[in-house]
Parts: sequence; structure tokens; C-alpha cells
Amino acid sequence: GERIRSTIGDTAIATDAGPLPVTASVGLALLDLGGRDIELDALLARADRALYDAKEAGRNRVVVHPTGHP
Repeated sequence: GERIRSTIGDTAIATDAGPLPVTASVGLALLDLGGRDIELDALLARADRALYDAKEAGRNRVVVHPTGHP
């Protein structure tokens, strides 16, 4: 996630008004199977929460939500 965020941040978009810097916030969720079935909705909810946490913390960062409930 950090490599993707950094690469995006290093790439400006050319516009008529000059280069436009771009940033990215990334939310990740860890998956620990531990003998359990994968609950995709719960995994996506944790990743979504991590994305909102990244934005609330100032944007342009990666936040990882640990295993567990959203």
C-alpha cells in the first residue's frame, strides 16, 4: 500500500495550468483465516473503515485495519 501511495504521490498530472500534484489514501484490512471461513463483506467493511481513518488522519497515508470485527 505504501509503495502505491508513494508512486502516485511522485506522479503529477500535466494540465494547462501546470503540473497538478496527486495524493492517495489507502485502507487495508488484514485477513487471518485461522480455520474460519472468509467473510468478504466484513473484510471489505474493515478496509473501508481503514480508508476513512486514513482520510480523517490527514490523507495521503496508508492505514491498516487489524483482523477482527469492523
